[in-house]
Amino acid sequence: MKVLVDATKLRKSYIPHKPKPKPYPLEKPPKKKRRIIRRGINKGAFGRPKTYTPEQDKKILGMKKAGCTYKRIGEELGRTAGAIRDRYYKLKCMGG
Repeated sequence: MKVLVDATKLRKSYIPHKPKPKPYPLEKPPKKKRRIIRRGINKGAFGRPKTYTPEQDKKILGMKKAGCTYKRIGEELGRTAGAIRDRYYKLKCMGG
């Protein structure tokens, strides 16, 4: 004797289902190694920042007093505008 079962009363775990497809690709691609290349005119040997000479400090203060921009001063000294700005404010705090 066969017994019919009402499928609506069964729990979901008893109902057969199709397995979810795995995302393509099956394996994750290897991560690319990224080399950080720092290019700039303000780097000395081994990537360390150059130190400022007293002559460069005087030139920074003099050119800024004359109304030159940080970009212009940086081009003159071979450094970035941000480096010149930081050095200028440091010199001002030191009383230069």
